[in-house]
Amino acid sequence: MLQLRAQDVPAADLPEGPDVLQVLWCPREHPELPGRSAHWGPAVEVYRRSAAPVAAVLEPPVPVDAPRRHLPRPCVLDPAGVTDLPDPEDLPAELAARADAWAQAHGTEYHRGLACHDGWKAGGWPSWHSTDPEPLDCSCGARTRLSLTLDSGRDPDLNLGSFGELRIFTCPEDPSHPLLLNLQ
Repeated sequence: MLQLRAQDVPAADLPEGPDVLQVLWCPREHPELPGRSAHWGPAVEVYRRSAAPVAAVLEPPVPVDAPRRHLPRPCVLDPAGVTDLPDPEDLPAELAARADAWAQAHGTEYHRGLACHDGWKAGGWPSWHSTDPEPLDCSCGARTRLSLTLDSGRDPDLNLGSFGELRIFTCPEDPSHPLLLNLQ
């Protein structure tokens, strides 16, 4: 389980009202979840809640026979604000060339230094390091946006599907629409 408070992570994709985002996942890998073709990873549910009515914080349940690598260990993340720019393939060719030239003039690479930061993140841009870019559209036709990236192997040392990044995309038009998941 991952829990983010809006005051700590403004990019946590919370609609007006709820101030807590909770991400729950089944600690087993599932093939081809409904509506998520080519997904071999955890089943994921996202809840947006208000912290005000919570009277007591309960211990999370421990699943029976779950692979240890899929179970989070209790920890506190220390969020840091970072500007995350789009993958060069998500930019018009002329703008991508200008961005790359600017980055080189400043001693870095656009793709490796400025775009699609790795690690755990709320919001930002997805990298397409394992596959070609893939449009992820909601069932309503809206282009989804990257809501969260949970990066396996980094703190908190958790594997969420093939030791890669589990990315959760949401509909910008209606947060009640089904999530789209992608593993890279």
